[in-house]
Amino acid sequence: MSDCRAFRPFESLYFTFLLCLSSIPMRAQLGQVTGSTPFLPTSQWENPAFISEQSFETLQLDFSGKFWLSNNQFTLEDLVRGGNAISTERKNGIISQLGEDNRFQQGFDLGGILNFRLGKQIWLLSIKRQQSLYLRVDDSVSAGLLFRGNAPYVGREIKDDRVEWRNLSYTTFGLGSSWQQGPFSWGFHAKLVKGISAQVVDRLSYTLFTTETGNRIDLQADYDGFTTTRDTDGWGVGIDLGASYQLAPDKILDLAVKNLGMINWEGIQSTNQVDVQYDGVTWDNFIQNGGTTSLAIGDTLQQLIFPDSVEGNFTYTLPSSARIGLRVGTLTQGVWTLAVSQALTNFAPTTPLPLVQGGYMRKIKNLSGGIHAHLGGMELYGLGIWGELQIPFSTQTQMGIYANFPNILGLVAPEISRELNVQGGIYLKL
Repeated sequence: MSDCRAFRPFESLYFTFLLCLSSIPMRAQLGQVTGSTPFLPTSQWENPAFISEQSFETLQLDFSGKFWLSNNQFTLEDLVRGGNAISTERKNGIISQLGEDNRFQQGFDLGGILNFRLGKQIWLLSIKRQQSLYLRVDDSVSAGLLFRGNAPYVGREIKDDRVEWRNLSYTTFGLGSSWQQGPFSWGFHAKLVKGISAQVVDRLSYTLFTTETGNRIDLQADYDGFTTTRDTDGWGVGIDLGASYQLAPDKILDLAVKNLGMINWEGIQSTNQVDVQYDGVTWDNFIQNGGTTSLAIGDTLQQLIFPDSVEGNFTYTLPSSARIGLRVGTLTQGVWTLAVSQALTNFAPTTPLPLVQGGYMRKIKNLSGGIHAHLGGMELYGLGIWGELQIPFSTQTQMGIYANFPNILGLVAPEISRELNVQGGIYLKL
């Protein structure tokens, strides 16, 4: 992902985005099934009320990770095939699939949880590293400018009123606990957030006109841009809140709000309204097979479009979401689940559409597993599976390995799926 992390304001709008599309390995979209499996240690990331439902004698240690890739226009097969080579035919094929409101996101998180007891109280210590990339453009011509250059559009005014780009990396350090009183459980997970890097372009709109003779470009643009420097960290806070209520011995209702918080970075900020005329030549074939050309023209335009940068601050709202879920049944006899999740921000790894999910899970001896389906999110629909293997070493010591594929269509049918989801982990109970 080194190419995807570079931040040159002009190039990052389209060049980095489409370079990522053609060269990234498969990632995965963040799944939500763990919110319905409180007996897995990783579920504490989804609802801190599940902290009190953890079963161990002295300590519990869990390592887990999630990887996601999704796009609302391309199928996975179109997104990742062909390596880095971008032929003219493929350029035209990609552009032909683009419509309005093009959104792309990819990322990963890796983290660990340590549970321990103080008296009867169970506590949680956590650490997680997350990197996420989100890009949105409204007009497919924005991609056409990159792939074809402005030559095919001479004499035509082209515009895009909404371009957003966020490439963020940060680490969270957390402390949490939960309490039970009768049928009620409630908990918290407070987090200190250390920002590592941020490259952001917000609210970019532009209008571009190239004269028919091709010797002048008229450009108007309005944007906010921000990037951190190598020696600058960001700092912030966040919190997860959760509760559950036992309606009956085999019916539990739970509610959670995740990632309420923010990060504040210091870095380089550019805020400009641009109205320039560039006397030069049209450019063509900006991306060749396996490489790039004509970067000098992009650099020249960048100097005109981004003339001034000043030190400033940027506040990032964490990708928060809310969830309500219902579990009916027991794990040994079978549990039916139903949940509704709603993103509270527009940035990765959440989407503004609600996510409705239902599933069934069961445990047979040392094996647990389930199936689930969802509506909403980037893909609009999906079918997933998950499984867990428990390995007992003694009456008090146990190891578990689990994996979750929130949308198995990304693996078995990449020609129709627009997202790939992978999650897995390992835990040890002492």
